[in-house]
Amino acid sequence: MMKTKKLYVLLLLLCLYGAVSYGQNLVLDTAVKSGQLANGLRYYIRQNNSSAGYADFHLIQHVGSAQEEEQERGMAHFLEHMAFNGTKHFPGNTLVSTLEKRGIRFGSNINAATGYDHTIFRLTDIPVRTRGLLDTALLILFDWSSNITNNDNDIEAERGIIQEEWRTRSVANLRVLDTGIFPILYAGTPYADRIPIGKMEVVKAFKPQQLLDFFQKWYRPDLQTLVIVGDVDVGDVERKLQTLFGTIPARRDSIIFKDTRIPDNGKPIVARATDPELQDIQLSIHWKLPEVTDREKKTDAYLRTDLKHKIIANLLANRFWRIIEEEKILYHTPTVLISNYQGLGSRPTLTINVSPKQKDSVDITQLLKQILTETERLKRYGIMEKEWRDLQQDLFGYLDRQNFQNQQEKGNFELGLKMIQSLTQQEPILDLEWKNNFDKRLYQELTVPELNQQLRLMLDTVNQAFVLTGPEKDRGRLPEATQIIQLLGDLKEENLVPYNYMKKPEKSLPPVRRKKGRVVRTRSQPFGFVEWTLSNGARVQYRQTDKKDDYHYIWAWSPGGMSVIKESDLPAALAMNSIINQEPPQLPEDKNEKINFKVDSYIETLGGRSRHIKSFLQLLHVRMSGLEKHPQVFQRYMDAKLKALDMKVDPKRIFQDTLNAIISNNNPRSMISLEDPKVLEQVDYDKIVRLYQERFGDAGDFNFFIAGPSSPDSMKIWVEQYIGSLPSSTKREEMQDHQAYPPQGLTKKQVSASMAIPQSTVTIGYTGMLEMNVYNQLMMDYLEGVLELTYTEKMREQEGGTYGVSVDAAIYNFPKGYFIFQLNFDTSPELKEKMMGIAYSEIKQLLENGPEERYMQKVKEGLLNRYQQEQVRTKNSEYWIDKAWMLQLYGLDARIDYEKLVKEVTQDNLQRFAKHVLGTGNRIEVVMDPK
Repeated sequence: MMKTKKLYVLLLLLCLYGAVSYGQNLVLDTAVKSGQLANGLRYYIRQNNSSAGYADFHLIQHVGSAQEEEQERGMAHFLEHMAFNGTKHFPGNTLVSTLEKRGIRFGSNINAATGYDHTIFRLTDIPVRTRGLLDTALLILFDWSSNITNNDNDIEAERGIIQEEWRTRSVANLRVLDTGIFPILYAGTPYADRIPIGKMEVVKAFKPQQLLDFFQKWYRPDLQTLVIVGDVDVGDVERKLQTLFGTIPARRDSIIFKDTRIPDNGKPIVARATDPELQDIQLSIHWKLPEVTDREKKTDAYLRTDLKHKIIANLLANRFWRIIEEEKILYHTPTVLISNYQGLGSRPTLTINVSPKQKDSVDITQLLKQILTETERLKRYGIMEKEWRDLQQDLFGYLDRQNFQNQQEKGNFELGLKMIQSLTQQEPILDLEWKNNFDKRLYQELTVPELNQQLRLMLDTVNQAFVLTGPEKDRGRLPEATQIIQLLGDLKEENLVPYNYMKKPEKSLPPVRRKKGRVVRTRSQPFGFVEWTLSNGARVQYRQTDKKDDYHYIWAWSPGGMSVIKESDLPAALAMNSIINQEPPQLPEDKNEKINFKVDSYIETLGGRSRHIKSFLQLLHVRMSGLEKHPQVFQRYMDAKLKALDMKVDPKRIFQDTLNAIISNNNPRSMISLEDPKVLEQVDYDKIVRLYQERFGDAGDFNFFIAGPSSPDSMKIWVEQYIGSLPSSTKREEMQDHQAYPPQGLTKKQVSASMAIPQSTVTIGYTGMLEMNVYNQLMMDYLEGVLELTYTEKMREQEGGTYGVSVDAAIYNFPKGYFIFQLNFDTSPELKEKMMGIAYSEIKQLLENGPEERYMQKVKEGLLNRYQQEQVRTKNSEYWIDKAWMLQLYGLDARIDYEKLVKEVTQDNLQRFAKHVLGTGNRIEVVMDPK
C-alpha cells in the first residue's frame, strides 16, 4: 500500500521551455512540460532517452481512503481493483489481456496502489514504438479517469479477492497501527480509522450503487494528474492527451474535503500497542513541526527551513552514532529523519526511531531517558562551532556526489516517482542542478546561532508524540503516558554537561608494501574483455566502457564457499557475511564506496563500484590481505541476533523453517541455523576472522572482472600493483558435494500455528535433476509464466480464493544441476482444499493437453519485450560484467540468438519440458493451518 500525500489543488505550471523562475526565484526543471486542461485535469510530460522506445504512464487520482465515510470504508481501494475489471473501451478483462498480448505484464507493468490521500495507476515499460501502443496507453488512462464500468457481477467477484488480500497483508505490524496506534496518534483526523484496504464488513456487504456513487463523486478531472515519462515526442503526446482528455466534461459542483491537517497537542501523545505475532519492541519519538501551506512550499524560505530541519536531524544522528559504542547505551543506533507525521498527512515531523539492544532485559523507560537526554542536551547547549564546520565538509562532499548522480541517466520509473512525490507533496519540480547549488550556498551561509535557534523551536516540549509497539508478552514493559510525562519533567531539571565533540580521525589506507605483481599472460575474452593472468595466479578480465560511464565496477568469485567449511565452523561462517560487511569505512567521505564480501553455498564473491578506481583497488588490497578486528561490530551483530531469537512465534517463520528442512532433506549441515540459540552460542569472532582469511586471503584462486572508463594500459598498471601483489598459493579449491538435495518421491507436511487472522499457507514444490543452460532457463521462464497466468485467471479472478499465486522456478548449477519449482499461495482455511484441487488440476491439464495457446503467446511477448528492453538500455560497466561472469560461472552465453530461441518454443516443446519438471513424481507439499 502506498502512503502518499494529500493534494487539494495543484498550481498550474505553464510551458516550461527555457529558463523558468517560480515564486521567490525557484528554478523549475525545464525538461518537464506541464499544463492544465479547461476541465481542470493537469499533466506533466518528460522526455527521457535512457530506455529508447519505452515510456511510463501514471494517473494520480487525488483521493484515497481518508475521504471515505464510515459506510464507504474500503471503496477507494475497491475502485482501484475495479479499474482492471472493465472500462468503456476495454470491457471485462480485455484491458489486461490486450497489454499482456504485447508482452506487458499484469503486476509488474500494469498496477495501481491506494493510499490514504491518493490512488495511483501505473503502466510502466510500455514499448511506445510498437504501433498503436502509445495511443492504447493514453486510452487506458482515459478510461481509468472517467470510464470504469463497475459491473455488478464483477463487483461481487472482486469481494473475495479483496478479502484474501486483507488476509494476506494483515500482518502484525499493520494490525497494531490500525487498531492501536493510529486511533490515538491521529485522533480527530480521518487518518485515525481509514486504513486503505478498508473494513471487511463493508467490503462484503456494500450495495453496488454505493461504489458507483463514490466513483462519480471523486473521479473527476479537477482531482486528477497525468505523469508521462519516457522516449516520447512531448508535443505529440501533449496534443493527443489534450484532444482525448479534453472531452471529459468539467465538473461544476464543488467538492468538500475532510480536513486532514494534523492538529497541535499540548501534552505529549502516547500511543502503545502490542500483538502476539510482533517480534520486536520498537519506539518512535515525534516532534511535530509547523504546518506549511501549499503557497509557502513554492518559496525559497521553505527550502531554507526544510534544509535546516534536515541538517539538525543529520547532526543528531551523528551524535547517536558516536555514543552508540558506550557500554551503558541500551539501544541500537537510532534513525533520525524529517518526514511526515508517522508517514501520513503533510505536516513535517522530526522523528527518532529506535529499538533496544537486549529485547528481554532492557528497561524501556531508561532507554527513552537515554535518547531524550541527548535531545535535551542538544536543545540546552546547542551545536558546537567545530561540530558544524566538520558537518559542513561532509555535506559539501555529499552534494558533490549528489550532483554527479544527478548528471547520470535516470530510468523512466525513477524520474516519474520523483515527479509524483513532488506533486503529491505540493512541491514544485525543481531543476536538480539549481537545487544542488541552492543547498551548497545555504550550507555556506548558515551559522551556528541560526541553527541553534531552529533546533530549539524543533525540540519544543509541545507537539511531542511517542509510539511504542512490541510483543503482547512485553506490554507491561512499555512505559505508560504518566511515566513518560514524568520523565520529560525530570529531564528539565537534570544537570547535564555540554556535548563533548571530538573530530573523527582522518581516514586513510595503509600503503601497499608487497612487491608489485606482473601480467604473465594476456588473451581476449568474449564481450570485449581482455584477460590478464597475474604472477600470483589471479585472473583479471577488464573491459573499457564508454567515457560517459564514470563508474568502475568490480566483481570476483572463487570456488568453495560454505561447502569447504567443516561442520563445526558453520555457525561462525553463517554469521560471517553480516559481520564482514559492517566494518567501519576506511576511505575519506568523498571516496567512501564499499566492497561487499559474501560467502555463498559453493562460491565466495566480492563486488562494488567506484568513481575512484585507484583508491578502490587499494581498499580491495587491504580487505583481501586480512580482516581488521572490530569487536564492537561483532557485539552489535550478536545483540541484534539475540534480540530476534524468538522470531519462531511468527507463523511465516515456522512455515519457512519447515519448508527449508524438507528441501534439504534434513541434511545436517543445512539444519544448522542461527535462529537456534545453541547454534548462536557457538559463533566465535576469532573463527570468523580465520574463516574470512581462508576464503578471501588467496587471490590466486579468484577470477576478477573489472569494467569502466579507464584505459587498459592504466588499469593494467593498477591491477599489477594492487591485485598482483596480493598473497596467493598454488592451492586450487573445488566445491564439495554434501548431498543436500531435495527428497525423492512424495513428501507431505502439515503444520499449525497460532494466528490472529486465520489463513492457510500452501507450498507445492517439484524437484529433480536438470542442467543449467540458456535453453532450460528459457523453458523454465515459459513454464513459470504460463502457470502464473493460469492461476491468476482460475484461482484469483474466477474463484476469488486467493490474492495471488506466486510461481517460482530455479535451476541450481552446483554441485550438479537440479531444479526446484514452487507454487505458493495464501487462502482462507475454508477454501484451502478447493484451491489446492485447482492447483493440481491445472498441472494435470498442462501435462495431458499442453499449455493453452493464448497463455503461450502472452508469455512469449513478455519474454521478447523484456529482452528488447535490455538491449536498448545503457550498457554500463555493470551490464558487461554481468554478461561475462554469467558465461564463465554458469555457461549462460548472452551472445546466443535469444529472440530466435524464444520464438521457436512451441506448445509441444513446453509440454515435454513440463513432464520432466512436474511429472517425475518428486513432489513436496507443505501446508500451514491455524491452530
